[in-house]
Amino acid sequence: MSFDPEARADVTCVRFTMHFPQGSGTAAISARALVECFGAEMTPEGLLQSYRANFRAIHAAVRRQGQRTSDGGILVTASDLEAAERANIPERRRLKPRPVPPEAYTRSATSPKNRPKAANRG
Repeated sequence: MSFDPEARADVTCVRFTMHFPQGSGTAAISARALVECFGAEMTPEGLLQSYRANFRAIHAAVRRQGQRTSDGGILVTASDLEAAERANIPERRRLKPRPVPPEAYTRSATSPKNRPKAANRG
């Protein structure tokens, strides 16, 4: 998978072609999404650079079917990118980490659990 080398940018969005099981189709990502999610510069060149650098995340959001445009294409917004990211993170990684037990802070270097094991003498 790679970015569309023929992608076109203006100050509202970046338009590109993607390949789907049904064939090729047009898609776009809003300039606002590129700026908010990837820190793109608000110039056509900056938006295009950001699309090329982050095409995997953008294409994943397109595959999750962003908003359909009037011409039948797909428009990806910042919320589509966030939803695609949440869907790609396994549930166990989204859970809050468990707190460290208090005894972890009170063990000293001489604690029986932290002492080196004695060598076998035989």
